[in-house]
Amino acid sequence: MHAAVCTCGQPFVVVFTERVDFHGGEDTQVELAVSVSPEELRQLKAAGDALTSTLTRLVQGRRFLVKRTGVEPRWREDGFAIGPYG
Repeated sequence: MHAAVCTCGQPFVVVFTERVDFHGGEDTQVELAVSVSPEELRQLKAAGDALTSTLTRLVQGRRFLVKRTGVEPRWREDGFAIGPYG
């Protein structure tokens, strides 16, 4: 995760994930961008080991932008989970 601020002043966070399948090197890469308030950004920066759960909680019911390998970016509102894949 990294934080940035739009030229309009709106803070947002970007999360990069990659689902490694160990076959052929064509792993799916996903970038998620979600706007946050300055207070939420402070919470995320202070979350430490709870960063993933804090971010997941914050985006519930909020629109965020998703860019997946080979697919046009699109808006979603259904939340997301970042976690280990088995």
